[in-house]
Amino acid sequence: MIEGLYFLTTQASPSTKPQPVIASANSQSSSFLPQEALWHFRLGHLSNHRLLSSKQSFPCINIDDNSVCDICHYSRHRKVPFHLSVNKANKCYEMLHFDIWGPVSIQSIHGHKYFITTLDDYSHFTWIILCKSKSEVQNHVQNFIIMIENQFNCKVKTVRTDNGPEFLIPNFYSSKGIERQTSCVETPQQNGRVERKYQHILNVARALLFQSKLPKQFRSYSVLHVVYIINRIPTPLLQNKSPYFHRFDHDCDLNNFKVFGCLCYASTLQNHRTKFDSRAKKSLFLGYKQGVKGAILLDLNTKNIFVSRHVTYHEHILPYSNQNQPF
Repeated sequence: MIEGLYFLTTQASPSTKPQPVIASANSQSSSFLPQEALWHFRLGHLSNHRLLSSKQSFPCINIDDNSVCDICHYSRHRKVPFHLSVNKANKCYEMLHFDIWGPVSIQSIHGHKYFITTLDDYSHFTWIILCKSKSEVQNHVQNFIIMIENQFNCKVKTVRTDNGPEFLIPNFYSSKGIERQTSCVETPQQNGRVERKYQHILNVARALLFQSKLPKQFRSYSVLHVVYIINRIPTPLLQNKSPYFHRFDHDCDLNNFKVFGCLCYASTLQNHRTKFDSRAKKSLFLGYKQGVKGAILLDLNTKNIFVSRHVTYHEHILPYSNQNQPF
């Protein structure tokens, strides 16, 4: 007995393997630090690697390789590093990545606040679906998967998303035999392909808006046109082939590309004009419409948006840059 306390001293047998010593921060009473861990505490919870380096200069330092320090984990626990994924699809549409971007403070000219990005894992071909609210997402995802199955006669095997409830469609996935893979909470790196695609899309979309001097309400048109461009440009990720090539086995014709926001003149409709009416409308190029062999144009006089095939382009002129009035 020493000052009212009994001290029990034991000696471990040589055949007994020493157990790790845990220095817990949750002790409800006074605790004694192991002698082997004193230098770890003295030096501000220095790591064992740093202690070994210091021991070369200061032989008095003791190191306990078997100790586990709660305080070190509580104070500076680090995330596990991410490695490049080796899981890739073997053919088009086998695995699809979905993610939603938004909302934005300034909605588009048609009231869209979100857009869904769909990325094919094999070809890296990208689709954009505009949304006014998140409640539309489930219908868009289901309709898109059905469209892929019908148009390309193939089955989607895997869908990879984050944990957003808008992508939670268990009955639909099970009816199609689709495996849904999700990333962990606050771990967007696990859905990194579509996340990196966002950065690429938004960087180019901003450039197109700055170039054309169009208001932010036309963000949706710039994003759609960016995806149209990205899908047709060769990339090192695909051995200098374009996503379009990997999807259709041939390259597209880049001669049809026009400068976003350039000046153009579109023919007026015959049933809306007399013999002495103007034969063209002064317009601005906004991109291409899927499923239609025509361009999306903005009438600079009426501010109406329409589609036309009979268009004359003047790509070196950006007409909106000289207009000061708000849209």
